[in-house]
Amino acid sequence: MLRTPAPAESQTVASAGRTVAFGVYGHSSGAPVVLFPGTPGSRFAGRMCQDWAEDAGCRLIVPDRPGFGGSPFQPGRRLVDHAGDVAAICEHLGIKQFAALGISGGTPFVLACASLMPERVTAGAIVSGFFGLDTLVDPSAYAEEQRTHLEEVRKNPETTRASYDQAREMLSILDPMEMVRQQVADSPDWIKLSVDEDSSFAQASHEYLVEALRQGADGAVQEMALATQPWGIDLARVAAEIRFWHGGKDQNPRVHVEAYIRALPHASISWHEDLGHFDCVFLLPEVFAWLTEKHGGAATKPQAGAAEPN
Repeated sequence: MLRTPAPAESQTVASAGRTVAFGVYGHSSGAPVVLFPGTPGSRFAGRMCQDWAEDAGCRLIVPDRPGFGGSPFQPGRRLVDHAGDVAAICEHLGIKQFAALGISGGTPFVLACASLMPERVTAGAIVSGFFGLDTLVDPSAYAEEQRTHLEEVRKNPETTRASYDQAREMLSILDPMEMVRQQVADSPDWIKLSVDEDSSFAQASHEYLVEALRQGADGAVQEMALATQPWGIDLARVAAEIRFWHGGKDQNPRVHVEAYIRALPHASISWHEDLGHFDCVFLLPEVFAWLTEKHGGAATKPQAGAAEPN
């Protein structure tokens, strides 16, 4: 939701010879939180939660991953490579430590940053986590239709292109409010009421997806392919506390969340039995408050040899 315009939502920085686009939202001097939206996703995710972030005292930084929004496609990239882009953004903005937040397809990027930059990441939150076919995933725990889809993507990533092309075409004619109402058709009444009372959320959601697919489907096809392969993230190196917000009606089963909780040194779950995958987005005010608290505590007590807090 966006009460006030974002201060700087179309910035760029150089990273390994490429251009990375990003936006900054929320509280201008608040606790830095890097947000990794789902797949497909764009920096305009900040428009959807600008006010929630500001109310919680978060300075929200949202990068466009390669092939999305304003960041050019990057052939041959790995999921872990995005941590270098985040480091470049933080250097540009003078941020020494930050909390990380991933939603759905943004899951691996929280874990990659926390593993590769343990001295910089103060806490991590994963909302409606998506784990693809990473090595900790038990494919048999998925519903048959989803398991079959992911296995087909792993064999032939191009199978997803038509659906992304169709989504891009539909976005050009869909009414934003109708689009979001369809997404929350089976949601609890309090979520439906929230959508109906604030048309700006639907508008921001629509703009977020339009921007995500502005370059076409290449970024999304590539990222789904990467998600169905081993991620290559050393979870044992993650020093920050990681907390998962997950719904009982999410198509991504709880057993996968629990597998990551066991593998991470410090992890926990906030379980919501009556919520589905999209529903958990409406828990972001709680998530931002948790990240702000955790960042403040971690940043006042840096690890030996770690960077001084922002």
